[in-house]
Amino acid sequence: MAKVFITGSSTGLGALTAKELIAEGSEVVLHARNDTRAEDALKENPEASHVVVGDLSKKRRDYLYSRSSKSIRSL
Repeated sequence: MAKVFITGSSTGLGALTAKELIAEGSEVVLHARNDTRAEDALKENPEASHVVVGDLSKKRRDYLYSRSSKSIRSL
């Protein structure tokens, strides 16, 4: 089984790609730029293993964090 990280996974092609890869048996880690988009990403793909939250367009990367799908549902 592949482990896949998908950026922009809360809508559009990112969400669709995540759905397809999960259906094929891949372990999918979603990405969202904020908590609201992370919730949206998990609503679209609740079987994803984690969501990494952070704005990848910023130069500083030290504020990225990962949340398990179970913990982010409580937001």
